[in-house]
Amino acid sequence: MKNQLFLSQKRNLPQELAKLLAELKSVSSDLSAAYSEFGRAAEPEMIDAAVFAINALDSEYGVLLRKIKNLTPEEAEPDTRKAGKPEKRDKSPIIFGAA
Repeated sequence: MKNQLFLSQKRNLPQELAKLLAELKSVSSDLSAAYSEFGRAAEPEMIDAAVFAINALDSEYGVLLRKIKNLTPEEAEPDTRKAGKPEKRDKSPIIFGAA
């Protein structure tokens, strides 16, 4: 029974992920619009409203990111521990023009 539940959840994974990614794209667009509105705001009330909208959308964006991360299996995530490290190279000095 437990395996059947896991398999049924696994089949819905692409649909759920696609839905969350679409929501994330929508929230990102709304967030961009809220930042633009903040840039155009002149009255204190409008500035407050824009800041409130930005904070709300930023929180929603974070929630969606966490849901996406929790939904995707760890095996599908890239190994970031190795990604930022430069390759090891010989520590000897580089001498130009020596034959």
